[in-house]
Amino acid sequence: MSIQLQLMQLENNLNIKINLELYTEGNSTHLQSDYEGTLDYILSKKPPKYDIIFYDNIWSRRYSSYLINLKNVLPEEHIKLYESGVASQTCIVDNKWVGLPVTVDFDILYSNEKLLKKYNKTIPKTWDELINIGHEIYEEEKKLNNTDLVIYNGLFADTEVGTTSLTEFIYSFRENLNSKMPYITSTETIRALEMIKKIKTDLNIESEFKKDEMFTIDKLFSEKFIFLKFWYINSIPYISLLYSPLPGGKEGISGSSIGGFNIGINQYSTKINESIVALEYLTSKDIQKKYFAEKNMYSPIPSLYDESLCEKVNCNLFKDIQLIARPTNYSDDYKDYSQKFRKNVYKYLYGNETAINVLRMIEDLTKIYYLELKIEDTLVGLIIFLSCLVIIFIMLLSLLFPFIKKFKLYFNYLSLKSWFITITGCTMILCTSFVNFGLMTVYKCHLKLILSSIGLTLSLAPTLYKLIIQIPLNNKYSKWCKNIKYQFIIFLVMIDIIINSLVFTSHYEVIENKYEKIYQTCKLNKIFGEISLDLLLIYKLILTITMIFLSFIEWNIKSIKYNVQISSFCNYINILSLMLIIIFDRIKIENYILFNIIQCFIYTLISVSNYISLYGFRIIWRIIDKNKSEENQIIKNIINKFSSTSDSSNQKKCSSSTEYNGKISNVKNKILIMHFMTLSENDESTGTVSVEESNNTTILSCK
Repeated sequence: MSIQLQLMQLENNLNIKINLELYTEGNSTHLQSDYEGTLDYILSKKPPKYDIIFYDNIWSRRYSSYLINLKNVLPEEHIKLYESGVASQTCIVDNKWVGLPVTVDFDILYSNEKLLKKYNKTIPKTWDELINIGHEIYEEEKKLNNTDLVIYNGLFADTEVGTTSLTEFIYSFRENLNSKMPYITSTETIRALEMIKKIKTDLNIESEFKKDEMFTIDKLFSEKFIFLKFWYINSIPYISLLYSPLPGGKEGISGSSIGGFNIGINQYSTKINESIVALEYLTSKDIQKKYFAEKNMYSPIPSLYDESLCEKVNCNLFKDIQLIARPTNYSDDYKDYSQKFRKNVYKYLYGNETAINVLRMIEDLTKIYYLELKIEDTLVGLIIFLSCLVIIFIMLLSLLFPFIKKFKLYFNYLSLKSWFITITGCTMILCTSFVNFGLMTVYKCHLKLILSSIGLTLSLAPTLYKLIIQIPLNNKYSKWCKNIKYQFIIFLVMIDIIINSLVFTSHYEVIENKYEKIYQTCKLNKIFGEISLDLLLIYKLILTITMIFLSFIEWNIKSIKYNVQISSFCNYINILSLMLIIIFDRIKIENYILFNIIQCFIYTLISVSNYISLYGFRIIWRIIDKNKSEENQIIKNIINKFSSTSDSSNQKKCSSSTEYNGKISNVKNKILIMHFMTLSENDESTGTVSVEESNNTTILSCK
């Protein structure tokens, strides 16, 4: 009736006509089984059939993408009417006002006035009082053969009303009036569940707890109850009832779940301006006062309950009610969450599970797990963090060794600046593991890629440069690179930056992997981004394979043999690690701890193997070397330990290389000749080694 009156006034005063189409279980077969699915279909249609939508407020998050932000189109004063009321709990999704409340439902406690007066009892204000008063009255009525009396219904059924009852009951155990909803595994929540079970056990009302709303309505109108919890009904004639807020864990603390309907505007509407005018009118203070507040119905505009209205209406109940929204913002699929929420709690309430166990199961429905330094769940995060920190500290501290006199000779292969660049790259790769700590973000996704890609390039670039200029063959590339050392390194890093910039244009998406314990991963949501990522992997493979090739052709050069052979170890580890990254990127790992261990292991493997094979082994070798007296003795030891040929054998190998004539191509021949080449120190330093081709014969010339 109130809606009809509003529509009439709209037609008469605003020159806007609204056609109301009401979907109910009576006139919609789809709505009986899938209310939210039906609205999804209605709201997604283009062009839209409906401009203004009335919807159950528990679906605000689900429909938020279809509805306009009312804060951007309504006057600021109009929004302020609702800000301090229930709208802040039921109408805002990610700071977007997707609707305004039109009607608000809430649960209250109905007390049988006749029975309370008969036994001189008052309305219970705590759950303990409800148990004591209810039990006492029931026992007395039992003596009078009144056994069809319900002490308390609870409404802990396996339907949405069960979630409603659980939410408000937990809220009634918060510490004080201004406290927020207790966290799901908090002491307050545990006490709340223990009290529900106590009520069920002490009053022996498990069967009543499981009954649905129809059972409650029947008992309410037949007056066969002591206390009942049910939605607020503004007028029930011919029944002696006392209305009050639900009890709480302590006096003055209560809780009542919010129900009711919101109104929003379809973002695809072709009549946005008219819809805004209509919505502003339907939610105006005058309409709320005339058709809701003055008819003893709850209004979502708190400022309505002033002295003038409270002279006509009993405002005490509305002012004392302590409303709380159901956990609709915990999941995009609230229906599924609500069912699992109830199912887990009932394992404790009607089963043998402990309260803390079922609450942890509920926590796992929405909690995102990640590495952290806290040790409540696992020590893995702390172990990984400390391990990486210690390794980085060792790497940075080891930069002092090239400055120590007895270690200097072992670091002559590269310059001090080059060693610093190498160690910087190794630490950057290892720092990638730190990004896994805390919630994942798009920024972190890009940071992981940047640290790992640029870090790998920096760790390899100085050695790659050295390998290029040491090629035992006269060539223009080696000569050209020799004069542009740092430009060469910058060029390699710039390739990383360019490819990473291409990845930036595609944007990462943070994905929630909903296994037993939810954790987040990064995923590129465009094909172009995936191609860019593949380019980055190919680039790393090219760098690594180039180093393997150069190491092969310089394998036996006497003066650098030791450096080349040991440093080549990291190349094979890098290829293995890149393969592991590709493989595990395509495997679904259900355990978040295992996922993070694997990722951190791969990055640590790359970082540590590069560090040891390129830098760290020099420290170890110096420490274990027995002859530490004179530098010339050390040089002699190096030659004796890491060179298996002599100058005479060098001549043999140079000459023996000609035996490949006619059997393999000249290119392969050149590569094999360089591989077996064991230049003396003088030969290598002159830089006049050349390979000549004549009559299908390859000739080595050391001039």
